[in-house]
Amino acid sequence: MTPTPPFSLLRRALLHPAWLGAVATLAINDHLLKGSGLVPAWFTGKLSDVVGLFAAPLLLAVLLRVSSRRGWALAHIAIGVVFSAIQVSTPAADAWSGFMGLFGFPWAITSDLTDLLTLPALAVSYLSLIHISEPTRQAEIS
Repeated sequence: MTPTPPFSLLRRALLHPAWLGAVATLAINDHLLKGSGLVPAWFTGKLSDVVGLFAAPLLLAVLLRVSSRRGWALAHIAIGVVFSAIQVSTPAADAWSGFMGLFGFPWAITSDLTDLLTLPALAVSYLSLIHISEPTRQAEIS
């Protein structure tokens, strides 16, 4: 049997508990916790950033039908560049909010340089989800 090419099963990572947990955490945090007074605002903000940075590259890679490690890395770089730009530049944040508004999802963005401290979540995403999306050795042997 021919080994499965890397990333041919990338979409299966969308069903992995780590990715689903990140998306669920983002939804709960953004729609229930933010502004509730149950936890500090700085915490909910950073939590959104961490789980968003973890989850977004996979979604982008699947939407773009990434089929290589290079594409996987570029999806992470693209997310990191956009995230960094909106944190350091109010005009970039406004432009991103306007862009998302074209699709019916305008974002209220507060630029915050301390949010850049959450960028290591991209490395965690890259290193962990790459293994999830690849077939196991046992599957290749069967």
